[in-house]
Amino acid sequence: MKTAAVAMIVLVGLFGGGCRVLTSSVAVVETGSAITVTRGGRQITYGRGEAFRGDFMLFGGQPVNGWWSDELYAFLAGLPLGEARRIHERYPDFHLCASPGAELAKGAILSLNLVTTDSSIRDTIDRAIHEHDRRLEQRGERLCVTLSGQTLLRRSYKVSGVETVVVDVTPFTHVLIEGFATYDCKAVLEARS
Repeated sequence: MKTAAVAMIVLVGLFGGGCRVLTSSVAVVETGSAITVTRGGRQITYGRGEAFRGDFMLFGGQPVNGWWSDELYAFLAGLPLGEARRIHERYPDFHLCASPGAELAKGAILSLNLVTTDSSIRDTIDRAIHEHDRRLEQRGERLCVTLSGQTLLRRSYKVSGVETVVVDVTPFTHVLIEGFATYDCKAVLEARS
């Protein structure tokens, strides 16, 4: 029985570890004013835009390195903190789906695609998304983030070397992240009340 249990643990470890080893890593290359992000057969080239800084209450996200998917960038759905404070004054529970204030928040959420040349920041972003998910599962509390960097303007998207047309159904803001920090939203919102 012990041998079977040990064999199962080894197999799960090999399979889980193998999935991460077999997938390609994200390569982000800066060349003058261009940023190129490559993973597997996909490649996006961006031009640099304006400076970007903002505080956001997280309402969802997709990490770069997911269990079943490997993305070119992390995705965050974030409510600007100023808007969160405004809604919180009237609906303190607006971050909960059942709150009447949830509709106000939903209409103001920004969709952010985050690119970084720093793998430690990429890992921090992924951990923040997992922490957001953990918090929701436990008690519905929200995590806030401070982002700083530069907006990116998508110039091309190639799949296996072939230029592909991308139509965003939802408007996305692409950001080259240079700074990323997390903090508890509840304390910040309640301090303002």
